[in-house]
Amino acid sequence: MKKYLVPWRIFLSVVTLALYFFNVISGATLLSLAIGVLVFVMLPEIIIKTWKKSHNKIEE
Repeated sequence: MKKYLVPWRIFLSVVTLALYFFNVISGATLLSLAIGVLVFVMLPEIIIKTWKKSHNKIEE
């Protein structure tokens, strides 16, 4: 079950980015741009943290 958590989070991040870019194309507000930038900055950090956690669990 744990094997599917990381791909699921990556899938969610891809969907979030897709929605963000769709908003930009259809004329985004400054708020959605700010949220998009925040998501874009935070997601790699979250993915790296979860990836390290899952690797630590596998090694133990």
